[in-house]
Amino acid sequence: MKKIIIALLLLLAIGFGVYYYLLSNIKSPEFKEIRIVETTVLSLDKVKVKAEAIFYNPNIQDGVLLNTEIKAYTKDIFIANISQLEKVDILSKQKFKIPLVFDVNPFQIGLSHGLSGIFENALKEEKELPIRFEGYCRIKSLNTIQKIPIVYEDIIKFK
Repeated sequence: MKKIIIALLLLLAIGFGVYYYLLSNIKSPEFKEIRIVETTVLSLDKVKVKAEAIFYNPNIQDGVLLNTEIKAYTKDIFIANISQLEKVDILSKQKFKIPLVFDVNPFQIGLSHGLSGIFENALKEEKELPIRFEGYCRIKSLNTIQKIPIVYEDIIKFK
């Protein structure tokens, strides 16, 4: 009976040791980039942008994306709130993508830059819009929640 109790205590100690090792070695997933996948001009005042935020999970344990909150700016003007509440499974030692969808009003942006901005945009054949993303996503792994900062700049091109 003593041998069984000692074996169970040893097994329990090993289990706690492995769990503690995993918890102490949780690294923050790495934000890589935001890719603009598609832009669709719906009207003069509405462009739908589909993008994906790309991360890498360096951990040996899986996780779950809880939410993403990002603000988009162009030339220091706020243009969109991007919220993603869909839970995404995150596999260990792999890249993962978070789908992002938001609308942009290019006409309003042109007005905010004055009449010269409207004429400049109207004369260009291919429209470009510099964009800056700032925000975070929250990831849960082994009952630990991490907040990953997101800061990225890119150019949206649409015709």
